[in-house]
Amino acid sequence: VAAAAAVVFCVFLLLFFSVVRIWIQGLLTGVPVSIFDVIGMRLRRTPPDLIVRAAVVLKHRGERVPLADVESTYLG
Repeated sequence: VAAAAAVVFCVFLLLFFSVVRIWIQGLLTGVPVSIFDVIGMRLRRTPPDLIVRAAVVLKHRGERVPLADVESTYLG
């Protein structure tokens, strides 16, 4: 039972640090990013932290670029 609880706790920490951290960063900076966007980027193997940081920089510069456009620019 303790081993199963440890595994669940480790999976929760992995999920928290990989998805929720990026979502909170976008939320606090005013970039509209959902948790599902971050999960989708992970599944498409694009670096969501890089995409969200680029969107934050664009927002601070006054540009209104959707997150999907930032991701499509990264993809090529």
